[in-house]
Amino acid sequence: MEGSKIAIGILIGVMVFAMLYGVYTSPTHDGISTINATTTTTPGTGLGEPVILHGPASDGLTFVRVPADKAANALLSGEIDYYLSSIAPGQAISLRDNPNIRLYYAASQINGIILNPAPAPNGSLNPFSLQKVRFAVQYIIDRERIVDEIHHGFGTPILVNMVPNHPSYALVKDAVEGLDIVYDADRGNAMIKTAMEDAGAVMVGGKWTYEGNEIVLSVIIPYENVELNGIGDAVSSELESAGFNIDRVYMTRYADSPSDYTDPGELVWNAVVTGWVYYGHSKYEGISFPELERKEGWWVYNNSGIETVKQKLNNYSSMEEWAELNKELAKLYLEDSVGIWVTGKNNVFAARSGVQGLTDDRYVGLRSYGNAREAFVPGKRDIAVGSEYTYEDFNSWNPVVIESISMMDVVNTIQDPPTWDDPKTLEKRHFRASYSIDAVEQDVPRDAFVWNYAVDRWVTAGSGRKAKSKVTYDLSDYIGAKWHHGTEICWADMLYNIASFWDAAYDKDKSVMSGAMWKELFEPIVGLRIDGNRLEVYLDKWSFNDGELLVLDSVLRRSSPLELFAAIDKVVYTDKTLVYDKYNKPKNLDVRAMSLVNASHVQIVLDALDGIKFADIAPYITVSGKTYASEEEFKERSKALKEWNVKHNHLIIGNGPFYMEKYDRKRGTISLKAFRDPSYPFKKGDWREDARNVRVLTEEYPPYNYADEDGAITGMSTDIVKEILTRLKANATIEMMPWSQGYGLALNTTNIALYSTARTPQREGLFKWVGPIARYSYSIYAKKDSGIVISSLDDAKRAASICVNKDYSAQQLLSSEGFANLDLSTNDAGCIRKLADGTASLWVGSPEGLLQVAKGAGVDADGLVEVYALNTEDLYVAFSNGTADDIVRGWQKTLDGIKKDGTYGKLMKKYTQNPQH
Repeated sequence: MEGSKIAIGILIGVMVFAMLYGVYTSPTHDGISTINATTTTTPGTGLGEPVILHGPASDGLTFVRVPADKAANALLSGEIDYYLSSIAPGQAISLRDNPNIRLYYAASQINGIILNPAPAPNGSLNPFSLQKVRFAVQYIIDRERIVDEIHHGFGTPILVNMVPNHPSYALVKDAVEGLDIVYDADRGNAMIKTAMEDAGAVMVGGKWTYEGNEIVLSVIIPYENVELNGIGDAVSSELESAGFNIDRVYMTRYADSPSDYTDPGELVWNAVVTGWVYYGHSKYEGISFPELERKEGWWVYNNSGIETVKQKLNNYSSMEEWAELNKELAKLYLEDSVGIWVTGKNNVFAARSGVQGLTDDRYVGLRSYGNAREAFVPGKRDIAVGSEYTYEDFNSWNPVVIESISMMDVVNTIQDPPTWDDPKTLEKRHFRASYSIDAVEQDVPRDAFVWNYAVDRWVTAGSGRKAKSKVTYDLSDYIGAKWHHGTEICWADMLYNIASFWDAAYDKDKSVMSGAMWKELFEPIVGLRIDGNRLEVYLDKWSFNDGELLVLDSVLRRSSPLELFAAIDKVVYTDKTLVYDKYNKPKNLDVRAMSLVNASHVQIVLDALDGIKFADIAPYITVSGKTYASEEEFKERSKALKEWNVKHNHLIIGNGPFYMEKYDRKRGTISLKAFRDPSYPFKKGDWREDARNVRVLTEEYPPYNYADEDGAITGMSTDIVKEILTRLKANATIEMMPWSQGYGLALNTTNIALYSTARTPQREGLFKWVGPIARYSYSIYAKKDSGIVISSLDDAKRAASICVNKDYSAQQLLSSEGFANLDLSTNDAGCIRKLADGTASLWVGSPEGLLQVAKGAGVDADGLVEVYALNTEDLYVAFSNGTADDIVRGWQKTLDGIKKDGTYGKLMKKYTQNPQH
């Protein structure tokens, strides 16, 4: 799976760690796991004139601990503005007709159970070691009743890790439904009876025994999560009806569950309830099922068929093959039934109706990334967000491990991820880093580098290496902006973060401290390369799905200042005085998990910082002889880190729209303030879905784009653009303005589409391109009676003056050739008038548009003559570089369709001057 989920507790009742946003998961106390997703004015505060500000819509955001049973009252009273945990079904029913409350429904949680298949020692029997018994459990679970009675209708029965209306479900539907898994207790009990008797078990007094001993199954059930508790009891009751004695083990959020902390082979437990919560959802959701935790030295369960298909999924060659492999994997997992999905729960989120800026995300709900950034209440500077839990003292909270679902909500608000899954299309899209993918086999450049954990330094990737794909991240919105404590984000931060995780994935001593989970991120990387503010990632991997190739997303989304990361690494890996999380710490190490809001832990980190020698960390930030931060800079950054702690009493430092002002331990509140630094690249509105409607600009340039007699914008390029907008159902109005103005907006503003734009080498990296939509040429013109003869560019350089439109590709070409006699204009009409009245000696214009330009300017075209043909170029729609790649791809795909179905040719026939286009 892509990092779009975070384990909320792969085993119910224990804790879940959301490390690196879905890369690493482990059990939570909630019993649920998380899976894997310029300037502006402030909102209407009534406090005077709007102020131009960077950052989020609200000035402050406070996370308030509100128990689930108090959520409705807190909303109605105005204590909180919206509730970020799912409200109970009963409360949802009571609130849905209240005009002061708005409900948001999201299929953002899936619930299931894990059956422990470990073999029992001689003289005893674990029924779940028998595949036929496990498979029979599928039939004795009444999923429909669980949805109706436990979820109160807010859910749907599921057999795989997605609800039936998810776009990927159609790919595996035949395999799933072909197994005919439905509730049929009689059939399931008969299957259990046959399998148990074949294994030598005997039914005595309605209960199963083995070699004279009654079989007792230990089922771990979360105590405080009402719905997961209900699922655990329902499944336990069905198992009791099948003849098993059940020991219901109810686990509180604060207890260490045997399913997390004991080897499955010890058979301390037989089944555990589990749940996953989505923070993002991919359009291409791969098949996954709840599985046993694996730790060094523990008994490991393997299904060779499943493992074989998983390996094939690492090297598929087409979307069709991927779909077939997932179909096969779904069938194998269902037949194996170690992990069983039960229900997809429709979580219900609630907000006061006065809250504006919220996006209705059908798979994530109010946890969607844009909501905290865009939410505001008119007349209020700050908003209050309720959550069932905020930070608790026993949880990890550091740049490597975030423990508990609720804390992920906070961290996702103070950190900006590079990319995210679009809530509407579920396609991967940029968030703070745009990206491009070159999914073809290519040579790895000679100056590419990789991390060598054996010598602890970056080394060249080596000559002759090949990559199947290249991902290029544009990190311009990170590099040069500031961390919350005031220092600039630089390449040293990025390099140290990547090297640290890479090292922990492979270094034997570090991997036992929880690093082994990251190995899958780095295995396909065969080289990295820095190009300006771009990071090129060369992969021994191909995929049609962008998410599968964005392997560094998880690292970049949790990046932290170099000095902080170096200090916490020293504490964990060198000094061993704290660990990143207690779940994976070595058994012989009796130390606490690191929390950077814990004063004593913070002091340990700062002491470690003072003990760092710059020479020890320099290799982590040095590539090809270049060290990306100096020792003096490291000292200054360390000073800023300490000053931050003095002011805020914590070391939680991010790069997002809010910074953490304080954590109130007694009240359980976490107060965030808007990060208004001018270096922050986003403003209110940048995260809203309606902001993704691009602004379409053009100029007066017949016959491609011009205003007709009624003032309507038309032309051969315009007709194509209008057809694209119609097919995309995009709500966009085409605006006409001088070329230089539109060109400047496209260079410096997000979500601009500028046409008709010549795609030239000088412009190639300045925009994202869709086309070609037409083709045009441009020439040098003189008055017929001027006697001017131009045989070369040198002849043109000697002319008194050449009028040309500013920022046209012709102007850029001539400027690059050293022309010093250019007379720059804002439109062709002005230029052609200058030529006609003798103010300019020459004019650069297009033969295709000559007649219309001359007519519009009141100039007789017959008095002009072409004296030199300059160039012929393709015309495109140029999108500003900040525009999401999926928008650009959507336009290109639509244009390709217009050409393929013949519409393009029909539209071009209207323009007799250039019918071949």
